[in-house]
Amino acid sequence: WKVDDTLTAYARATYGYAQTEQDTTYLQIIPANVSYAPIGSTGLYQPVIGRIATRFWYETNPEKADLATFQVGGDKTLGGWTLSPSLFYSFGDNDRPDHVEISARNDQYSSANFPYGAGTVMSYGADHLPYPMLTPAMNAQLNSVATLYARRSGQLTKSYSGQEKGGAKFDARYDFEDGALRSLQFGVKYSDAHREFTNRDWTTAKYTDGRSFGSLGLIDGGYSSVFPGVYGYDVPTIDQAALKRLIAANVTDANLDTCSNLYINNWNCNTQRARETVSAAYAMASFKWGDLEVIPGLRFEHTDIRNTFWSTPRDAGTEQPGHFARNFTHYDEPLPSLFVNYRDGDNAVYRGSIWTSYTRPAFVQLGGGSQVSVSADGLTTITEGNPNLKPIKSLNFDLSGEWGNQHGGHAMAALFYKSLSNYIYESGSNPVNAGTTDAGSIQYVRPQNGGDGKVYGVETALRQKFQ
Repeated sequence: WKVDDTLTAYARATYGYAQTEQDTTYLQIIPANVSYAPIGSTGLYQPVIGRIATRFWYETNPEKADLATFQVGGDKTLGGWTLSPSLFYSFGDNDRPDHVEISARNDQYSSANFPYGAGTVMSYGADHLPYPMLTPAMNAQLNSVATLYARRSGQLTKSYSGQEKGGAKFDARYDFEDGALRSLQFGVKYSDAHREFTNRDWTTAKYTDGRSFGSLGLIDGGYSSVFPGVYGYDVPTIDQAALKRLIAANVTDANLDTCSNLYINNWNCNTQRARETVSAAYAMASFKWGDLEVIPGLRFEHTDIRNTFWSTPRDAGTEQPGHFARNFTHYDEPLPSLFVNYRDGDNAVYRGSIWTSYTRPAFVQLGGGSQVSVSADGLTTITEGNPNLKPIKSLNFDLSGEWGNQHGGHAMAALFYKSLSNYIYESGSNPVNAGTTDAGSIQYVRPQNGGDGKVYGVETALRQKFQ
């Protein structure tokens, strides 16, 4: 909205929603009771597969995600000044509200089925694909999921993750009419974010009456071949609505087994809440001497993070009722930068930059759920997140050139290098470089920062417009 020649205002809003359904069916051939036998006097060993288990497993992976953003602001010019205030708010969710799974197996009650004795299950054909070496009885069972023993009524998992974020920012720029200094720009920004994650899991009791998987009434069709022309095993399709009804009819409060034994711990152990506030300010200038432009800048960010998580204590190995605990983290990071551009006529530009950046650790690393265990000899072991983790810092170097011609051609080549410090190694949400610290009779197991790293590479692009 152009109010007048010196003032414009805007209001923007976006919303996106995605719903994903993914169902997976597995036919499984599992070597079991594996031992290892010496190969003569070579000092080497080879596996000996005691038996083969044939199994079936079905699971869903539903996801519901949405994201909404809102922003209002404006631009006001006063002489050489341009003032740009704005307010923003957003919310988003990423949920798996009803993940279900169920399985069946031939060895539900006995481990004596399908003895084997060989050292491998697979051989390779002329098409270089693996083929299972099974007896006729094993193949027949793998091809008859309905006659496998039903394991249980199923498993249900509910996961919810959401965030709200709001804030304000103000930017100001002053443009000079002459001289090498072309502009000065500075600004401030404040944001406040609230995040919450919850995951709960229910596993129904195992069947003990010998019922078959087919008797559950879940099979509503099938695929005649899992890999037409290669693997001729047929696999059933599952009536998902019937599976959800089966779970609902059999699940109890006692089936809640998220990560502990006591109900209160299972209900809360995978719940985490966090509040993150970020205050930032920056200043930058633009200098120009002929075809050379130099832009130095400095940004400073102050971050406060407050985590709430569940702590589960143990006394001599016995689980105790837990409670919510909290920790606090803050970061103060100056981020200088320098950008240089050189334009060689109308068809070439060269760019170089040195700038700094950082990445804050994930909330689960700062304030993951706490497990407290006291051994019989009095040693207390606390496994938890680490609010003292340092952010991953990066010193970045970029050098690039772009060239064009009068016939629609464009070429670009770039080099980049990043020097990383305080790197945090992880596997999913679990740090693999957890460190142990002893403090008297208390032992802490927490994620730790790793060493240094580097990332470098080359990027090129070519484009030609044809007339």
